[in-house]
Amino acid sequence: DGAVPAPAGLQISAQAQGIVITYAVETDAAGAGQLTAADAAAQQLPTLRYGGYKLPIRFLTVEVTPGSEPQIDVQQLAADNLATPPQPEPPETPPALGWEPDPNYAPPTPTLPTAPVFIARQGAIHGRQYAVIAVSPIYTQDGAARVVTSLQASVANATEVDAASFP
Repeated sequence: DGAVPAPAGLQISAQAQGIVITYAVETDAAGAGQLTAADAAAQQLPTLRYGGYKLPIRFLTVEVTPGSEPQIDVQQLAADNLATPPQPEPPETPPALGWEPDPNYAPPTPTLPTAPVFIARQGAIHGRQYAVIAVSPIYTQDGAARVVTSLQASVANATEVDAASFP
């Protein structure tokens, strides 16, 4: 069917109203505490650059029901403050010959996601509405870096898109 299976700890399922996302740190990995929860997240999800940080994150492309907006509802969330918050990555520089940095350019301030499940981007292709939903167990809340130990969320008005069927 061409679908990429969800990494361990992350489950994605289709329901009549939309998509249900569940995430849990493996119980044997979470036994030693929050640092292990962050390490387990990095092992369970791909680590990608987002917002100036390297984060465990999974992107999910969904097609939005015509005439509606994707709606994320977090039904259950358990998270702990991170004792050691992630550090921003150095700004990326293009590997171009003869490239000189623009002295007037200031890179954006690195920011962690403000929720563990959020809409990373959305738009239209051939008149059909799509959104990219991001799931990251590391996020910020009230200025503190947090790590999710368990989560259940739903995305209403959306159906998962199989990469093979994408236009």
